[in-house]
Amino acid sequence: PLPASLRIRLKPGPYVGARAKELAERISKMRGVEAVNYGEGWTETMERWLWMALGLDLLVSLAVGLGVVSAVAGTVRLTVWARRDVIEVMRLVGATDGFIRRPFVLEGIIKGLSGGASAALVLTAGYKTFGHLVPLSTRDLYFILGGCILAGAYLGLLGSRMALEEVLG
Repeated sequence: PLPASLRIRLKPGPYVGARAKELAERISKMRGVEAVNYGEGWTETMERWLWMALGLDLLVSLAVGLGVVSAVAGTVRLTVWARRDVIEVMRLVGATDGFIRRPFVLEGIIKGLSGGASAALVLTAGYKTFGHLVPLSTRDLYFILGGCILAGAYLGLLGSRMALEEVLG
C-alpha cells in the first residue's frame, strides 16, 4: 500500500514561499508526520525571479515615464517657439503669465491623456488575448486602465510645466 499523503494548496498572494515554509514546519511537528515536501528550492527560485521581474518592470516604467515627460516637454517647447510672436503681442497688451501658459499646459495634458489612452488600449488588447493567463478582476482591470490614463495626463502636465519654466521663465 501507498503511504497516506495530503496535497495542500495555498491561496495565491505575496510571500507564498515563506507561507509554505511556515506551514511545512508546523505540519512536520505534528505527530505521525514522517516527511513534508513543499518544493522549497522551486518556490524560492520562483519568488526570486518574480522580484527581479518586478524590479525590471519598475525600471522600464521609470524610463517610459521620463521619455513621456521629455517628449511632451519638447513638443510644448516647439509650440511655444512657433508662437513666440503671438506670446509677445499678448504680453504687450497685458496678458498675465497664467493666461499665456494655460493653453500650453492644456496641450501637454491632452497629449499625455492621448498617450495614456493609447497605453490603455494596448493593455486592453493584451488582456483580451492573454487574459486567461492573468487572474485579474474586472474592477482591477478598470483600475489599471484608469491609472494609465491619469498617469499619462499627469506626465503630460509635468512635461508642459517643465518646458514652460524653461522657455517662458
